[in-house]
Amino acid sequence: MRIISGFAKGQTLATPSNDRVRPTTDRVRESLFAILGRFDEAVVFDGFAGTGALGCEALSRGADFAYFADKHSASIALVEENLERIGATELAKVLAMPFERALTQLEHEPDVVFLDPPYDQGLAQAALETMSQAAKITTACLVVVEQSTDEEPAEHAEFDLDDERIYGSTRIRFLLRK
Repeated sequence: MRIISGFAKGQTLATPSNDRVRPTTDRVRESLFAILGRFDEAVVFDGFAGTGALGCEALSRGADFAYFADKHSASIALVEENLERIGATELAKVLAMPFERALTQLEHEPDVVFLDPPYDQGLAQAALETMSQAAKITTACLVVVEQSTDEEPAEHAEFDLDDERIYGSTRIRFLLRK
């Protein structure tokens, strides 16, 4: 795994030594960020961080700040190592806690929220429910949800589907808060 573009282009990222974390593949990340473009002055929230690859890519592409949340200590260690590898520790806040609790710790309204939870556990759906009640998730926020094509697409009445892409067995949905 590597950073695709921006100031840290080509930097390799630390990856897990087991299969508990399923990082977004370079191919899917490359397609996703081609759609999203630059992140100048953006605040991002990598809600189920895993390795932190999505948030690190956004920082490399110009995001001003990124929040990373994960409840697993091994994932937090990976995120911290990857932030050091790309030289962006001062541009981030790492929250060692579940997504729902981390959402209450945001000091800034995020422009983009990445939701890439473990597949087939209903966590993306639960995250949207929690976000529908969160004041920091405004109508200016884009929510990017990565799920398996085998599971029901995450949706909520508070969010409109802006776009959807399929990459093999991966579904990426782009949602906007109403």
